[in-house]
Amino acid sequence: MPSFTIIGSAHLNILSCVYDTKTTTSRSGTLSISYGGTGYNVASHLSLLGHKVVFGTVLADTTISRTIVQSLQRVGVRVRPEFRVGLSDAGLSAHMDADGRLISDVSSSPIGEEDFHRDHLLHMIRGADVVIIECSLSLNTLCTAIELAVQHGKPIWLAGVSEEKVLKVHELFLRGYRLNGLFVNKNELAALIRKIGGGGHARTDYWPCQIAAAISGYVIETRGQLGVCVWDGERSLTSGGGKLMPESFMNPDQPKPDMLPRRGRPNWLGAGDELLALTLSRHYSLGESVDKAAAEASRVVSKSPRRNGEEQPSSNPLEDRLRHISDAAYRDQLTGLLNRHGMTDALHQFDGHTQISLLMIDIDHFKRVNDVFGHDMGDKVLAEVSAILTRTIRTVDIACRWGGEEMILILPNASLTVAVDIAERIRIAIEEREFPGITDLDTEHRRRITVSIGVAEATAAELDLARDLADQCLYESKRGGRNRVTPAPAPAVNSIETGAAA
Repeated sequence: MPSFTIIGSAHLNILSCVYDTKTTTSRSGTLSISYGGTGYNVASHLSLLGHKVVFGTVLADTTISRTIVQSLQRVGVRVRPEFRVGLSDAGLSAHMDADGRLISDVSSSPIGEEDFHRDHLLHMIRGADVVIIECSLSLNTLCTAIELAVQHGKPIWLAGVSEEKVLKVHELFLRGYRLNGLFVNKNELAALIRKIGGGGHARTDYWPCQIAAAISGYVIETRGQLGVCVWDGERSLTSGGGKLMPESFMNPDQPKPDMLPRRGRPNWLGAGDELLALTLSRHYSLGESVDKAAAEASRVVSKSPRRNGEEQPSSNPLEDRLRHISDAAYRDQLTGLLNRHGMTDALHQFDGHTQISLLMIDIDHFKRVNDVFGHDMGDKVLAEVSAILTRTIRTVDIACRWGGEEMILILPNASLTVAVDIAERIRIAIEEREFPGITDLDTEHRRRITVSIGVAEATAAELDLARDLADQCLYESKRGGRNRVTPAPAPAVNSIETGAAA
């Protein structure tokens, strides 16, 4: 499989789809937050297709930038970022209408203003089979990257990115640079044609042929749902004409734009990035001609369900990352239960008058489990006991690993009677669960684990008091023979005998 180096943008996407454009403020619609950028998207797609991918970019030295990098790393991309202090975070904030047309956007991209270090570019380009470069780069970085790629005999493909940024291609023409190909959408191509034509608005196939001839490569125009067109620069140079992809290479099964319902019409934002990745993957991996690779890639992309710029049903990568960060801060890694910090945070949802019941749960003879069967088995016991707790409690209840083999359950708006009933169900479920590899620690007849539980009732404001009472009841259960539930306030009287001692 060929390897790719991609030099371009990675940023935060804040995208809104506006249903009603008649008003200028307080518009109704949908909002999504994710990661994006042409470089980010292309690198992700190529890596998921099995290629070795190196991605280079310039980012602000911020937490947001580092989460973007980590997101790429999780899909196998080798990221070579230059973090620089004092830059703004890279981001795109865009409004689209229900038809998928861009209404307005604000782009913040340091790579357009900051030059890459030459040695950094050289290291990435030298190790690649194919180089993909964005027009978002500063003109100086664009030229340096192209020169280094030419020196080392690497194929060079350019991505247009936007109507404004693609105009840098005109300057590349003037400097005599040659490329293997240029990927643009119809708006970017129209903007470049106007630039080369001196500001005219006429659109003919002659101009794309001229552009293809000028770069001695291909111009590949993505047309959203309608397909893709390819112009061959080598033929343009020799015959004065160009190769427009035949209609059969388009997507005849796709509905025309005026046949689609207004609300919920697919938005093809980002489809060009996927098409670029698929085209080059097929061209360099399978040896397909560029026009055939682009046609097949277009068919694949056309079948990808899209809405509001996001592929479905994949989840929001930013949400995934934030959830991962939150879990690391608030959850115990082994059991998946909340840790102490997470429990404290969860309790903020209750006012001080909320009635709660609290269960203190301790695994009986857990030290002997570790000593006799090993810590790996001890970890399995902790994880399984925690899973039983999670399955048994209500959705409003809070489960926490308090420390070691001790857990706390907080049951809001639950009476002591209800709490004891839940505790009993937990105790029985754990006692009946067989653990392969563990014989009963006393009788050696059954593979079983048991727990002792203390239960107390109080208000949320009296949580410390409830915990102390439940802790006393827990140790009363231990002293009473283990594998039992003891509720407050009179454990000596109310202790519930529930089975043989462990």
